[in-house]
This record gives sequence, C-alpha cells and structure tokens, in this order.
Amino acid sequence: MCDTALARAEVLASVLYSDHDHDESVKLARTLEREHGEDPWSHYVLGMALGIRYVAEGDRADLDGGLEHLREAIRLGGSEDPDAATFRQQLAGALGVRWSRALMEDPGTDPAELAEALDVAREGLAMTDAHSPHLPDRLTQVAELLAQGAAGPEGLTEAVELIEGALSEAHPDDPRLSRFQHSHARILSLAAARPGADPALAEAAETSALKAGDLAPAYDPERPDVPDPKRRLNTAPPLCPEANIGECSTTPALRPPFAAAVGHRGADRASGAPWKGALVERNR
Repeated sequence: MCDTALARAEVLASVLYSDHDHDESVKLARTLEREHGEDPWSHYVLGMALGIRYVAEGDRADLDGGLEHLREAIRLGGSEDPDAATFRQQLAGALGVRWSRALMEDPGTDPAELAEALDVAREGLAMTDAHSPHLPDRLTQVAELLAQGAAGPEGLTEAVELIEGALSEAHPDDPRLSRFQHSHARILSLAAARPGADPALAEAAETSALKAGDLAPAYDPERPDVPDPKRRLNTAPPLCPEANIGECSTTPALRPPFAAAVGHRGADRASGAPWKGALVERNR
C-alpha cells in the first residue's frame, strides 16, 4: 500500500470507524479539516461524518454541510486525486439522499433535480478502470439515477444497458451481486411499464427479481439492511438514487455496517462509508 493510501485509511478509521457517537465523529472530522484544510481528504471525511449524522438524526444543516465539503473535496482533488472517483460517487449519493427525502415530503418532486447527481456519477464512472472491482457499483449508480428520470424518460433505455453491463462485469462471487440483480429487476419493471413495451420485459423483470432473492443473504427480521428474499417484484422497494444503492425503501434506511477496504490505486482502498451507511470500495 502506498503511504498516502495508508494514511488516509488510518484517518478514516480513527474518525468514522472507532467507537464514537455521531457528534464525536463530526467533532474529530472538523478538527482534521481545520488543521488540513487544503487536503481534499479532510473535506471528504467531514462530508461523510456530517452525512452519516444527517441520516441518523435528520438535521438538514448536516446534509447541506456534507454536500459543501464533498464538493470541496472534488474541487481540491481535481481529476488526479487517487480518490477522485470516490469523491464523485459519494457526492452523487448525497445528492440522491437529498432528492429522495424531498420526494417523501412532496411526491411531485421533479426528477430533473437529480441532474447534478447524474453528472458527477457519470464523472466517477468515467474515472473508473475497465477492470476495476468498483465498475459494477458505479454502473449501477448511473443506471438507477437514469431510471429515476434524471435525464428524462428517454434515459430508461440507457439505464437498462448500464445495469445489464453491471451484472456482466460483476464477479459471480461478488457479495453485491444480489443488489445489482435487484436493481436490474426494478429497472426492467419500469421499462416494461412503458406504453408499447415488449411483453417479454415483464417476464424478464420477474425472473430477475426471483434471481435477486435467490442471491440474497439469509433473511433476518432483526436486520433491516438484509431484504426478505421471499419478496417478489410487486412488493420490492422502489429505486433510490443514493450511492451504492441496494435494497432501499421510501424511507431511506441504514445499510450494512461500515467497513473499509485497504490497498492502493488499481486495488481496493479505504474509502469510507457512503451515505446511508453502506459498504463502499475504493476508487479506480
């Protein structure tokens, strides 16, 4: 592991993955940002800490602050930072959280408000190496944003292509495979609902949903982050445009425990928990 990757992993672990409550994590992250304000990683860590506290406590000021610091991480890091794609992936996720919360309050919320999320998600995808283990995740993120209408109704065709690409790129043993398959089923179901759609799409969506259930972890009613594999397509939760979207609901829930993968560019490295607390892998 290169020195920068190791140092960043250690900082992230000390702020987000230690036995701190949300307030203490934010306090530590703010101290880091004050002392190293020109380092994009300090803004990334603070943005994540604020975002995690927002999901837990719902203070809109934390959401706004998290967005501000994720944008600053992108500004300072440019396109050459080894975590440039991760910064963009997480900003897209944070913007998705903002939109989904607005949608809960107002079902008429315009999907066009996801345009910035789609733009930065596309940037992160373009920065991802062809054989990166993160490619399926980022393909899925863009596909789900398109399926939500971020680029208008015509984006659904591209969404189908991208989510099928994510499935083809994912390793058969990838623990995220059920999540990708679930998104595939939901996007196909949306495509099947269009006027004049091929009837075979509905059958393909049902087949994909059943496959997602077969791939899912064992159901535990005490674990809201693990979906019931017996759920069928008509009861599956709707798409959400957060980062590393998996099984989600109209009330964004916390996802699996935070974890960090460690390595260097071209391998897994510690990136931090995305918004909603999902496991996320590193950059390119």
